[in-house]
Amino acid sequence: MTGILTTANQEYVGTYGLQIKNELKSYYNGQDPAYKCMAFDVAMLIINGLKYAVDKGDDYEDAAIINKAIRLAYFTGCSGVVSIDSASNNRNGLAISIFNIQLNTTGVYKNGIPPYIEPQVGLYNPASSTAMEITATIIYPGNTTKTPTDTRPKPDCPFEDSERQTSHSGEALLFAICFALCVVTLVITAFIWNK
Repeated sequence: MTGILTTANQEYVGTYGLQIKNELKSYYNGQDPAYKCMAFDVAMLIINGLKYAVDKGDDYEDAAIINKAIRLAYFTGCSGVVSIDSASNNRNGLAISIFNIQLNTTGVYKNGIPPYIEPQVGLYNPASSTAMEITATIIYPGNTTKTPTDTRPKPDCPFEDSERQTSHSGEALLFAICFALCVVTLVITAFIWNK
């Protein structure tokens, strides 16, 4: 398992995020409130959607109205700015923490299982001026810091998500080619069938 990279949503971003983290720590006797930040933001997203519908005088029990209100939401949550991309229903600009599973050489084995640690080694934040930031040394499988030769980095795409669009001329061309292939297939089948 040593050297595996894992990811998780970046939690407790900014001043408001740290404030929420400290409040949650007080509720959990000082324990780290891991994974509660996203639940908090989801709850706030739903609350904001309901509030928007009620303020407008809309039916707050109509799922379509609430869904539309949620897609229009834009607020600061504990994981940063919360907004939904209307084209994909994904969250806009969500920061992702990158973790590296490493063997803890000073840890104690429990039931024959070696102790592992999972330090954060990087951060991917599309809303930042530096989208990918490596903050610590990555230990790869084989206990090496050298990047494996079979790693293929994703090439940079020159288009933003907002620039995606349907090519109507491409769809028409595809339809014409498929129609032509169907006609050719029918003619050949009819010719073979008549023999």
